[in-house]
Amino acid sequence: MSQLLTTLTKKQQVDTLIRDTIDKLLVLRFGTSSDSVSLQLDDILAKAEVDVSKFAKIALVDVDSEEIQVYLKYFDITFIPSVVFFFNAHHMKMDSGTRDCYTNDIGFHIKLLRAYVTKSADHTKWIGAFHRKQDFIDVVELAKAEVDVSKFAKIALVDVDSEEIQVYLKYFDITFIPSVVFFFNAHHMKMDSGTRDCYTNDYDHTKWIGAFHRKQDFIDVVEEIFRGAMKGKLIVNCPLPPERIPKFQLLYKDV
Repeated sequence: MSQLLTTLTKKQQVDTLIRDTIDKLLVLRFGTSSDSVSLQLDDILAKAEVDVSKFAKIALVDVDSEEIQVYLKYFDITFIPSVVFFFNAHHMKMDSGTRDCYTNDIGFHIKLLRAYVTKSADHTKWIGAFHRKQDFIDVVELAKAEVDVSKFAKIALVDVDSEEIQVYLKYFDITFIPSVVFFFNAHHMKMDSGTRDCYTNDYDHTKWIGAFHRKQDFIDVVEEIFRGAMKGKLIVNCPLPPERIPKFQLLYKDV
């Protein structure tokens, strides 16, 4: 299926695509057809192309081409496959490391906890293949949403498989993934979305559990929390209708 994707072998082709891709996220896969992991990633990208076509464009960059070496040096690409993101000719970066979510920086911090985040502190690119098509779609939608909320929000991914992160899973009682926790100026922001804790049956205001149905839902939630935070609130009402808020039932093992 990777034959359906555009393959770039010339520096001018890459330059032109970066420059001319407007109001869409550009996804450039740096790899080679002789590498099995690159082919695995290419298959996932090809399957996801239709799903992300409204807001993203995907192209393959052949690292074996002599003219492409300048990009390998510029982005410090030593492992393949690697994926680099652009939006309106700007290099988009993503924090997929395990940084402390409590910070003294002035700003709005969003932490997404996922089990499939790559073990890399490199913010300039995604290294390796995605586990499944939906993982790639989630990252692309997140990157596109980050552009839309970049004036008032910062997004980062937290790897729940990291040993050092377990303290946060216990502190925020994270039993389902993905979960999203919001902060403003180091204060934990809460949201009443009408979801109950599966153990206590109490309403859980501390985090968002599950995926968002669409990008705009995520933006609406972030905007609502930001507006509340600017007014001094620590808890806000969820702006989404009940049908677009994920509901979970606890599944007991061996029952």
